[in-house]
Amino acid sequence: MAAVADPNAEVAFGRGPQVVRRRVKPRAAEPAAAAAGGAAQKITHPSVAFLFDPERDAGVEKPYWMLGDDAMETEAALAQRQELRTHPAVQDALRRLGNAAFARDAEGRVSQAEYESVHARITTILAPTMPQDEAARAAAAEWQSDAQGQESIDESRLNAALFQLVDLWCQTTQVEEYLSFLEALRFKLRFADLGGGGGQGA
Repeated sequence: MAAVADPNAEVAFGRGPQVVRRRVKPRAAEPAAAAAGGAAQKITHPSVAFLFDPERDAGVEKPYWMLGDDAMETEAALAQRQELRTHPAVQDALRRLGNAAFARDAEGRVSQAEYESVHARITTILAPTMPQDEAARAAAAEWQSDAQGQESIDESRLNAALFQLVDLWCQTTQVEEYLSFLEALRFKLRFADLGGGGGQGA
């Protein structure tokens, strides 16, 4: 990736060090492109169809994951995003995604190796043009932030990491978009041929 990382950018699960904590309203996805891939069967929101469009970043100066939207940082938008963090349906969708995507140890915790493995698969889905070395650095940095020095993370910390993911990728503060994104990603991680990754089912 030729672009220089934003020194003020925050890392976020599955995206990398160049991601700003904002979003941008992109061009609308064409129906044919939106239907591409197995995740289309689980997409119930038009904005999410764009996010999972394999041609999303074709012909653009910067990929979607490097863009931002100041409108999502207003006081009102931040308050709405905070409310979504504890929304019962969002919490349930986070649990379902975590259970489907991550293998756990006997105590129900996720190891660093498992975290980084799933991180790589998410990056392949959402930011396929991100260089592997950059994605690996992002995974390591995000693990350090989420684990806070522990050797594994519990469900609470995992859910927080996954919420940050959906919160950064979605283009609106509509609960329907958050739920559609989480379900589409769960489907892609479980059924796309991405080369591994465990899970316990929903």
